[in-house]
Amino acid sequence: MNPENQTPIMPTAESPQSVAKPNNFLIILLSTLLFISLVIAGFFAYQTQKLVLELQGIRNEELVTQTATPEPVATTDPTTDWKEIENKEYNFIFKYPTDWKLSESLKPDNTNWYSGNIYQLISPNASVDHGEVANGSYLTINVVKPDPNYSNFDEYRSFSANQYKYKYSQRKVNDIEGFVFSENNKIVGFAFENKGLFIVINWIYSETSEFVDQILSTFKFTN
Repeated sequence: MNPENQTPIMPTAESPQSVAKPNNFLIILLSTLLFISLVIAGFFAYQTQKLVLELQGIRNEELVTQTATPEPVATTDPTTDWKEIENKEYNFIFKYPTDWKLSESLKPDNTNWYSGNIYQLISPNASVDHGEVANGSYLTINVVKPDPNYSNFDEYRSFSANQYKYKYSQRKVNDIEGFVFSENNKIVGFAFENKGLFIVINWIYSETSEFVDQILSTFKFTN
């Protein structure tokens, strides 16, 4: 064969290989799922931490409540063992300390403006000389009846204010409405009305007024 007559063989051109393009939809989907997973994990972590803090707060409140609750302390009435006096004519009772001296006058005393039924209480340390008290306390309970100088309680207060220079101010003692009266800016008594009678409790003390206050706290009407 004549080489000149041969048809020349042309080289076959190779077709270029196609490069795989990334799947954008899959990437976006995976990224979205990852983001959602992170959000959910963060939310649960936050809720767990919040719950732990709330439980810790409740526990702390319980501890504070348990610590701050004091045990009840039994209180004793200092007048429990005192002597008690009952006046059946005028229907009242009162108590006084067992070591105080009590004297009473059931007859009217015409030498003063008291009508009678006078109780006198003297503390153990007191000495009384012509109405002057030294080293102790002195208390009287008097029943005053209307007389020509005063026909009602208001007139009685005006009379005693002029006679003894007392100054009256309204006060409630042991659920009894009445008036305390003072002399030289010092409270020296308590007066009140009951069924047309005037009850006058008068005291002089050079020691503490604690016992006087406690005696007043025991005064009650029985009717």
